[in-house]
Amino acid sequence: MEREAATFRIDEARERNLIGRMLADARAAAGLSLTELAGMLAPYGLAITKSGLSRWERGERTPTAYQMLALCRVLRIRNPLDMYAEDLNDAGLRLLAAYRDRLAASGRYRPDTIELVDVRLYDVAVSAGTGSFLDSADYELLRVPAATVPAGTDYALRVSGSSMEPVYRDGQLVWVQEAERLRPGEVGVFSLDGESFLKLYQERDPDEADAEAYIDAENVLHRQPVLISFNPAFAPRVVRPDNYFRVLGRVLR
Repeated sequence: MEREAATFRIDEARERNLIGRMLADARAAAGLSLTELAGMLAPYGLAITKSGLSRWERGERTPTAYQMLALCRVLRIRNPLDMYAEDLNDAGLRLLAAYRDRLAASGRYRPDTIELVDVRLYDVAVSAGTGSFLDSADYELLRVPAATVPAGTDYALRVSGSSMEPVYRDGQLVWVQEAERLRPGEVGVFSLDGESFLKLYQERDPDEADAEAYIDAENVLHRQPVLISFNPAFAPRVVRPDNYFRVLGRVLR
């Protein structure tokens, strides 16, 4: 018996940018910006910038199978294989979507509601910023599932560079609580001479050259801050008395 000809061809689907159009349409239907979508993907372990998402939508690159699973989960794409079917035109797909909506409206088949919250995402990468971003309005509101945001979060930042690998990777989203002081052993965001850094906070006894600057009016010698990288290829940064130093926040996760 003669086999039925395939209705789906990889080369034709790639030429039509089928996956890119599906992602763009689903994002538009969800009312999400590229930045918001990137933030919602971070809890799934998918660290990607809005420019990377844009390349997927334009068909310049294609997500891997595991990345596609995360995208389907966040964008509520129930069955991506439906996009490959040739037996329904646009009108048929709209009718199918309307029927799905009626089922959800009945209350019997509605998926669990995901609570979303808005978090300030500052347009600065820690280790490459000015350190004064908290005093500006240069941020976007990132809408993410509430369950993924640690309690006490005040804002979010993206990691830049490899100095905190393997714990924090380039492009990773971190949640920050505003704080003016940290305990030794805590990871924080710092401003040092006009630059912003994500580092582990430690202290040491000041050396003889700096000791006088760390003695207060009651003749108490205070310890000297040291900023530590997790990546051993990066040397510790000792905060000197003539440095401008400010604690900006505590990294929660």
